[in-house]
Amino acid sequence: MILVTLAMQKHPLGVTYAMWAGVGTAITGLIGVWAFGEVLTGFKVVGFMAIIIGVILLNQPVKASSPRVQRLRSRTSSH
Repeated sequence: MILVTLAMQKHPLGVTYAMWAGVGTAITGLIGVWAFGEVLTGFKVVGFMAIIIGVILLNQPVKASSPRVQRLRSRTSSH
């Protein structure tokens, strides 16, 4: 839980939760393959890659394309 708290200092709650759930799911799946001998299929590999790519994309900065986005970003950065 300490890591989630630290992540929430840099990211909004929704992004933090998505990253936490995605990384936790990927790690659990990899432990299943490594520790319990589950079969690593092509679908699982694609799934793990999708999770990793999703987490990377969630960490990319958002470009303010409209005045509304700029207002929202200024509100969250002032806290």
